[in-house]
Amino acid sequence: MVFVCYVSVCISSDTFGLYTHMSHPKSQLQIVVEEAAAKLVAMFFRAFPHRTTLRLGSILAVLIHDLLHIRVDVALDNLKHAYPDSTLKWRRRTVRRVYSHFGAVAAELARIPVLASGSFDRWAVVHGRTVELLDKAVASGKGGFVVSGHLGNWEVMGAWAAWKGYPITYVVAQQSNPLIEELLDYHRRSAGVEIIKRSDAARGILDALKRNRIIAILLDQDARKDGVFVPFFGREASTFRGVATYALKRCPNVMTMETWREKDGRIHCEFEEVKVPNTGDREKDTHTLVADLTSRLETYIRRHPEQWLWLHRRWKTRPENVR
Repeated sequence: MVFVCYVSVCISSDTFGLYTHMSHPKSQLQIVVEEAAAKLVAMFFRAFPHRTTLRLGSILAVLIHDLLHIRVDVALDNLKHAYPDSTLKWRRRTVRRVYSHFGAVAAELARIPVLASGSFDRWAVVHGRTVELLDKAVASGKGGFVVSGHLGNWEVMGAWAAWKGYPITYVVAQQSNPLIEELLDYHRRSAGVEIIKRSDAARGILDALKRNRIIAILLDQDARKDGVFVPFFGREASTFRGVATYALKRCPNVMTMETWREKDGRIHCEFEEVKVPNTGDREKDTHTLVADLTSRLETYIRRHPEQWLWLHRRWKTRPENVR
């Protein structure tokens, strides 16, 4: 039961950044129980070899899928819109594989302190211009942005970069469970990652750029009424404009990051450089850059649809409902 609690907390709540507002405060009992479960299972996952841990996480998550069906209907609906020619059988199989993948992600989150002790290079693989682009951002003195989504394992690759000595800063949502939030931040900081809470992002991002840091942001969540509407899998999606705002003002380096898991359990990563538009029309350039970043993320997700968080209500905010 403790295992089910831990993985269901990771998959169904805001542990993977599903919510940015805490509209339903948790009771103190629930907060304490979730923290106890998370700590206990994290200790358990750190006691086994890495590959065994990934299998255990996947099995537990599939069990939760089969028994509890948390957000399965949301995922099936998202897949139906994104892949209109797909069969129901394919969509159901994909959702089950999504659960399996994110069960492994939950296990990896618990093991970041172990990986940071010396085994990151065994389980994290970089491709293409990744190292070159990170070096270029640091050498520029302007800092930079790495834009990604809930695909593959963004946490592991960000922690790998920090472990390698790059000045990585995460912008993260606050959790409805403050004790879980402390635990997650401990895991991130164990690899050298700096944390900025989304509630402090306006000031924190500016300060981080002044210190020549590389800021990692996930751009695949519903931004509600304050977002920019851009195409994503054939539908307009409200998307955060923050990266574009700072990029256009301060001209830092902008990169996207694709991460994916291979069958051997290793997480692979490749960075792409993004050209920041500069027509002089700030609103137009903001829309162009956000659309470009979102389009790249869609391309990455289409390569590995079973590794993206279809459980999120990504298209919840509709353009016609925003005034």
